Amino acid sequence: MITALWFRRDLRIEDSSLLAHASGVVLPLFIFDPALIDPLPEEDRRVAHIQNAVAKLKADLKAIGLNLAIVTGDPVAIFTQLKMQGVTQVLAAPDYDPYARKRDRAAGEVLPLHLINDCYLYDPDEIRTQSGGFYRVFTPFYRRSLAILCPGHSDERIRSDALTLAEHDYGPDRPCTPIDDPLPRLAHIIPDYPTARDFPALEATGHLSVSLRFGTTGIRQIARHLKALQERGHKVAPLWRQLIWREFYAQLLFHHPLSASEDLTPLNIEWSQPDEKFQRWQVGQTGFPIIDAAMRQLLQTGWMPNRARMVTASFLCKDLLIHWTHGEAHFGRYLMDYDAAQNVGGWQWAAGTGADAQPFVRIFNPWLQSKRYDPEGAYIRRWVPELAHLEANALHDPIKLAALSPPGYPDPIVDHAHAARRAQQLFKERKR
Repeated sequence: MITALWFRRDLRIEDSSLLAHASGVVLPLFIFDPALIDPLPEEDRRVAHIQNAVAKLKADLKAIGLNLAIVTGDPVAIFTQLKMQGVTQVLAAPDYDPYARKRDRAAGEVLPLHLINDCYLYDPDEIRTQSGGFYRVFTPFYRRSLAILCPGHSDERIRSDALTLAEHDYGPDRPCTPIDDPLPRLAHIIPDYPTARDFPALEATGHLSVSLRFGTTGIRQIARHLKALQERGHKVAPLWRQLIWREFYAQLLFHHPLSASEDLTPLNIEWSQPDEKFQRWQVGQTGFPIIDAAMRQLLQTGWMPNRARMVTASFLCKDLLIHWTHGEAHFGRYLMDYDAAQNVGGWQWAAGTGADAQPFVRIFNPWLQSKRYDPEGAYIRRWVPELAHLEANALHDPIKLAALSPPGYPDPIVDHAHAARRAQQLFKERKR
């Protein structure tokens, strides 16, 4: 019996559920799936990151007497071939986006596919309401998650030392560079995290999302680290709450897979089609400094702080009345930490079409947001150099900014006050 260990979103050997649950003869495997890779531009940062993470995983496996077969192709075709070569079953960590679930169903028809939770603390059907259903509002979900949390959710998975490597052409070693470990950073950011995380210029977040997306650091490792910090007197609850948001969005997509592309809570609004204003939003040329700074940061780095994600999403959906799926797709093309469940959940939250929806309340004023969370204008000046010479008060005031008419910087593409009133009235009239 040969067990294929299909690494996907768990690119590590530490605290690996695959290595802990495997026994006997194993074939560690990573598949570059053309359905996922081919649509990406050649310069996509995520491809380079995955290639490096996979190369490091291969090196780490060799260090414990195993190896990693790295192949490219349709997973179903690959498992069909491996079945003829003696592979009898597959272990993998589940993925909840619609394509992944369809792929796994097809792969499971070729070989028995055993999915072992390795990306989340909770299984998607573990946190239930008193009536046995599933939560669509975060706060009761969060409270229930704390009530049932036990050591087993974060216990380390210890790998077996008795694994035997199957005969296979594992190919040459690949060069790799070290991957950042986010855990040491947490002790430094946690004291100020509750407030500082909203200020994009401070770089005060944990930057856990990329590590969690690719599994180079596991969620159980983070949980144990936070517990250790808590025992040393650190107040970890605010960061823990953000991790449970991740769990919430994952179970939401699992139980409502159509929400990946459809409104979870339809508003029955006739949304505007993407136009020139949408294109200017994409490239950071809206005339709203905080919006443009965030969108340019995304294009240049593949990352954006959470506060900026909320403000830019609100602007697209509420000020421009463009459906969230267009913004979600744009973020999906550039975010290094792109995760369908988190991205869809966040966008639907901002649009007022998702779980926990409050479409009338959540209309962010970009001018007030920048004044409150970038008061000195440091974040704006970093990403919008046309405005670097201006005083902070001009960056947060459309009248003062218009009077200065900075060269090379556009006028606002909408009047926010008018757009917000229009959106609020429209949502009140059309919401079912």
